[in-house]
Amino acid sequence: MHRSFEFFYGCDWEDVTLDEFTAMLDAYLMWYRDERLKSDLGYVSPREYRKSLGLAA
Repeated sequence: MHRSFEFFYGCDWEDVTLDEFTAMLDAYLMWYRDERLKSDLGYVSPREYRKSLGLAA
């Protein structure tokens, strides 16, 4: 399965409003971009990696 489907897989979206879905997707994308642990980065988050390079506060 392609990794971008992990947000959608196994979810029942029937009772979720568009505003709720948008908020959930936004939170997921922010987590994916900044917080998830990446093996390519030595199992640290992208945010922590950028911080270790002095690229983020």
